[in-house]
Amino acid sequence: MTFNERLKMLREDKGFTQQHLSEVLNVSSSAVSHYENGTREPTIETLIRMADVLNVSVDYLVGNTDANIFPNEMKKPYCKGVSTDSLIQRAIQLDPSHRQELNYILKCIELEQFISSKGKRS
Repeated sequence: MTFNERLKMLREDKGFTQQHLSEVLNVSSSAVSHYENGTREPTIETLIRMADVLNVSVDYLVGNTDANIFPNEMKKPYCKGVSTDSLIQRAIQLDPSHRQELNYILKCIELEQFISSKGKRS
């Protein structure tokens, strides 16, 4: 997904109009329109403000990663004091074959969670 597509998706997900986002970013509404149409790119300062306002990382916003991990969520403890950030760091330190095993385990857990959630809706 390109920057302009991701920006529009995130803006709409937040329920922001182009006008509202432009006011928050202190740019013109036509600038936001240009960003979303891909005819203009924001300054670095505006890009950082966008990421902050939309509560995503700059990397996610510009399409360098598809991991939509909110920056303020990285430090939160999720299991017995272990933060998302520390889990990611530990995964990075694994050798490639063990990272592949970890990926398989995570897919199994996601599948189990998906199946479990379907059963609760019935």
